[in-house]
Amino acid sequence: MAQTAQQAKTAAIHPLDPLSEAEVTLASDVLRAEKQLGADIRFTHVQLEEPAKADVLGWRDGSKPDRRAAATLFDCRTGATHLATVDLAARKVVAWREHFTKIHPYGQPPVTIEEVFKVGDIVKRDSGWRHAMTRRRTERPASGAR
Repeated sequence: MAQTAQQAKTAAIHPLDPLSEAEVTLASDVLRAEKQLGADIRFTHVQLEEPAKADVLGWRDGSKPDRRAAATLFDCRTGATHLATVDLAARKVVAWREHFTKIHPYGQPPVTIEEVFKVGDIVKRDSGWRHAMTRRRTERPASGAR
């Protein structure tokens, strides 16, 4: 049976190969559909969930490894962060848990490009920042002084 161009594009050569663009899209689509994700959800990353060492060592050239995607999702409306695992062959979410950001073990999801673009406007609207910048301009030491 011949592979289609799409199957060849998504076929993994080795169990530790990074996810292809098609696999990232598939994982994101499965999560959106199964978890009914709305417009406020941001994918901060989607990457290969590395298989067990025994699976990697047992893999033989030409065999198709099991592929799973690990994703971190951030709800920009509520601040909730979730960690998910998607079985790509089964097209199913196999793990979904909230990652709390204020209790141990805590941590923030990665910054999104959307946040990078928003930060300048947010800072410039802050009266405390504007006051500090005005003060800095007027309180500069004389030329040559440190």
